[in-house]
Amino acid sequence: MKLKIALICFIIVSCLLWVMCLPDYQTAHVQSDKPQRIITTDWTIAETLRVLQAPLVGVGDKKEYATWVSEPILNNDVVDLGLRSQPNLEVIANLKPTLLINSTWSQNLIPEKLIPIDLAAIDFYTNDGISWLHTVQTTEKLAQLVDKTAQAQTLIRQTEQQFSDNIQRLNAIPQHPYVVVQFIDSRQLRIYGANSLYGVVLAKLNLNNAWQHPTNAWGFSQISLIDLATLPQNTRLIIVKPYPANVHQLLEKNVLWQTLPFSQEHHYYILPATWGFGALPSMQRFSHSLTDALTMQTANGW
Repeated sequence: MKLKIALICFIIVSCLLWVMCLPDYQTAHVQSDKPQRIITTDWTIAETLRVLQAPLVGVGDKKEYATWVSEPILNNDVVDLGLRSQPNLEVIANLKPTLLINSTWSQNLIPEKLIPIDLAAIDFYTNDGISWLHTVQTTEKLAQLVDKTAQAQTLIRQTEQQFSDNIQRLNAIPQHPYVVVQFIDSRQLRIYGANSLYGVVLAKLNLNNAWQHPTNAWGFSQISLIDLATLPQNTRLIIVKPYPANVHQLLEKNVLWQTLPFSQEHHYYILPATWGFGALPSMQRFSHSLTDALTMQTANGW
């Protein structure tokens, strides 16, 4: 009996000593030198992380990103996480990310209990749309999260310099009011106000945005083709891709479009896809492509 008691005591003491020697999980996790692996379902965050050269390993709707955002191009090793609104949890789990950075409204897309991951929220858009100052400040916050503050300051300076350079180029052309639109179909459009990315860039380039009506929190109003007739006659139309494939053909047959001054050559400009809800990389892309178009440095084809 005494032998049994002694044996039980020995086993208990041995187990306690073994447990005490185990490393504390939380401490080991915090002190780990494991490199960051960042994912996001937000294209605005993705384009900024890409330019900041942060370790981005997964993006929602990667194929559609190529259509709507286009640049900066995502590397081949960046994994498609599935739908932005409903990412594939199995893909994410296999990817073993360490940090999810999303906008506030989409933070709950990935259950933390199922996939242990650090979470961070960054909002480039506000209830009032977008502004230059807020975009700069949010870029700096994002850079702090991923330890890329020097790269962020370079990005901000480059964007400001590009605006200055493009203003000089635009000084040589006649001044007109401008509106930026995207075709939903041949009769419906989104038109962008001052609180949109396009509106911010127009202001930074000292160009007059002719659309002064109220817009939603995303910076645009939905209008019909006939609403374009209310704009000043000398307004120039900036059309941003993508648009439905048959839009041009349908407009050519549309009597209303043919009577609008925008249908005339050099009264409208076709620009490559630029993410209208983006941040500094998209501002740079739009500023460059707009300046090239207005100074006739690029072809104006559908």
